[in-house]
Amino acid sequence: MTASMGRQCRLGLSEVSMSCTTRSHIISQFSVSSSFSLLIVTRFIPMNSDVVRDLWHVRLCRHGPNCAHKNCGFAHRLSDLGAPNEIEQRYDKAWQDGVDRWYGQRLSRDQLERIEEYYRDTPERHQPAWCRALRYYMTEKHESKERFFPWDYGLSMDLELLCVFRRHRIPFEFMDNIWEKLEERKNKLQEEEHIGGLDP
Repeated sequence: MTASMGRQCRLGLSEVSMSCTTRSHIISQFSVSSSFSLLIVTRFIPMNSDVVRDLWHVRLCRHGPNCAHKNCGFAHRLSDLGAPNEIEQRYDKAWQDGVDRWYGQRLSRDQLERIEEYYRDTPERHQPAWCRALRYYMTEKHESKERFFPWDYGLSMDLELLCVFRRHRIPFEFMDNIWEKLEERKNKLQEEEHIGGLDP
């Protein structure tokens, strides 16, 4: 993933063809171990099953926020996205297959395009901090109006909480140079504070 690819669109990012769920549709397709892939189909696995619940809203719906399907297992707002629930079991392969909520992990082109689509339709006041962090990473554009966000947009705290609930190591590889780029933002914020060029 390169920054140049991200600069092609507004968010600085680049649809998993996965249908919304009804009781006769696929909720999601994730591998829960290295030995087999789990295809969750609601006609075989109840909607209230632990696996379905644990993987709820880890991806954005390709039908958009106005999806009309009942019991859709996908998120319809950026703020609805979350990580797999790994209190009782780990879903390492779910991370490899793609979790849209960004913690600094590498994202596929499909994921970037999907996030970009929702980003365009999300009012600025409703854009999650992690989404702003992703935009900064891809564009390297520092906006003074975002000076009230932590230097890393709270990603380090998000990672701490993620590891607490997983009770294990971080389940993914980071984007290239992510912390170096965020450190650059930290330096810019400190410089602005030092020169007093911004009103409090």
